[in-house]
Amino acid sequence: MFVGFVIFVVVFGMTNSAVSIIMATRNHGNFISRSIESVLNQSFQDWELIIVNDGSTDNTGLVVKQFRAKDKRIIYLDNGKNLGVSKSFNRALAIAKGKYIARIDSDDAWIGKDKLKKQVEFLKAHPDYVAVGGGMIVVNPGGKELFRYLKSEQDKDIRATALVTNPIANSTSVCRRDVIIKAGLCDESLDYNEDWDFWLKIGLLGKFYNFPEYFSYYTMTGRNKSVVYLRRHTAAALNIIWKFRRDYSNFLKGFFINLAQFFYGCVPFKIRFFFHVYLSKLKKKFSGSKIENEQNRLFYDGIVSAVKKNKSPLVSIIMPTYNRADKISKAIESVIGQTFKNWELIIIDDASLDETSQVVKEWQKRFPSKIIFVRNKTNIYPDISAILNQAAALAKGKYIARIDDDDWWCNPVKLEIQVGFLENYPDYVVCGGGMKVVDLKSRSLFSYFKPEMDFRIRQMALFANPFAHTTVMYTKAAFQKVGGYGNWVYAEDWDLWLKLGKIGKLYNFSDYFTVYTMSYKNKSFVYQRQQAQTIFQIIKKHRLRYPNFYFAYAFNIAQYAYSLLPVALRKFFHFPLSYFKNSSFN
Repeated sequence: MFVGFVIFVVVFGMTNSAVSIIMATRNHGNFISRSIESVLNQSFQDWELIIVNDGSTDNTGLVVKQFRAKDKRIIYLDNGKNLGVSKSFNRALAIAKGKYIARIDSDDAWIGKDKLKKQVEFLKAHPDYVAVGGGMIVVNPGGKELFRYLKSEQDKDIRATALVTNPIANSTSVCRRDVIIKAGLCDESLDYNEDWDFWLKIGLLGKFYNFPEYFSYYTMTGRNKSVVYLRRHTAAALNIIWKFRRDYSNFLKGFFINLAQFFYGCVPFKIRFFFHVYLSKLKKKFSGSKIENEQNRLFYDGIVSAVKKNKSPLVSIIMPTYNRADKISKAIESVIGQTFKNWELIIIDDASLDETSQVVKEWQKRFPSKIIFVRNKTNIYPDISAILNQAAALAKGKYIARIDDDDWWCNPVKLEIQVGFLENYPDYVVCGGGMKVVDLKSRSLFSYFKPEMDFRIRQMALFANPFAHTTVMYTKAAFQKVGGYGNWVYAEDWDLWLKLGKIGKLYNFSDYFTVYTMSYKNKSFVYQRQQAQTIFQIIKKHRLRYPNFYFAYAFNIAQYAYSLLPVALRKFFHFPLSYFKNSSFN
């Protein structure tokens, strides 16, 4: 009934705008502004943008309404509840006035101001073509490019792989509205791969073309539907491939590749997430796409370029130090080697007894405008909170980053990625990343990532420290608002993250940012019992704001009991248990 009504409305509706752009969205308040802005920036301006809010529970609706108040070409529909992509698309199509229909996902963004213009001109000049698309640049939520790919260009090549992979990338597409009506709209019975089914139906009525140009950014996260629900996703793909087996070539190839993907979906999520980027590239390569690796390009280049021009430091990097004359140079070098240069490095020497001060002063002579050095007269270790607050009081930057004197940053675009993310998403107050753990001889022990998305970080926040301290960047305003580091001698950073999480969102990149040197001299080992006692107080303090308190409390009781064991026994188990804890609660 509903589909029939949509067809009636579309067929007999008046055509005003040349292009109707359809965007279905759900809980993308953090991403949708960039998507809308990429539409507004198009040189081709004869369009309307129909945004369907599919039951969002975040601020998505508010963001869209703010844009709509400024541009009446934006039409806002609210489903009131989650109906799914197909129904949302069909609902938008029912009121669409354009001769052509473009699609864009609310966490993606178009590239280049002439994207729509080129595609509309092509369809006008080639009436036998029903849909056009282009290439995609895949980025993580922080804007770091993972890879880029171009789909097969010519119709015959697209059809040859149409049963292997989706022939057109949704957010790059423009197609004819009358063809959609003839094809029968989106199949509302499909919850997964509905776009693949849609394009295969469209392809029965005319030719495809993919421009050999990059038309859209695609944001890859741990929450993409195709990652979280891989088995359901590939089960739907197998049904679609079977449905169109007589209409397109290479049925067996497509069927067995997707069957392998279905069985891969049985692998635990953590393992699948780890290999997701690599296997996504591999499948696209099998399907004829041209893959490029561009690890250091950023989605937010424009933002980062703008803030680089700011004369005052945008980022204040804090490094406390004590007796690290042999290690600190490597840490400083990793800061200087960052691609983002708008920073200051504040080093507080806690009354070192070795040559640390002399080493730092030599670096300060080389970079007098970048390095601020303070040497305390008396040592207050292990009360590092006071030292960190001392350094933060000197900070001029909008953001504060942390690095320890025996660690070093292993990613040269770390600062650039984090600045781009925090500039673009002001509701986030802190972001971190992964750690590579080495011993005193720099031999690799293990690596780990912390939970990525805000909701997952909060679920695990009372079990284990939600951030690796020397990977983080946080906003100074939020830091000051929560009162800085609390009066804790141990686990001071854990308490800070839990306080920051009360006033903003949290995020961890799935990128390695820091190499951490693990030894028996680490504070967390030497003062393990005192730290365990402090953790009890911290998680009890924050129990009403974060879930799983009782389970977390029980786990930390076990940690406290372990701290009572003889030192020799704890040394024996220190590395494997550290790996277990960091990998089990991420």
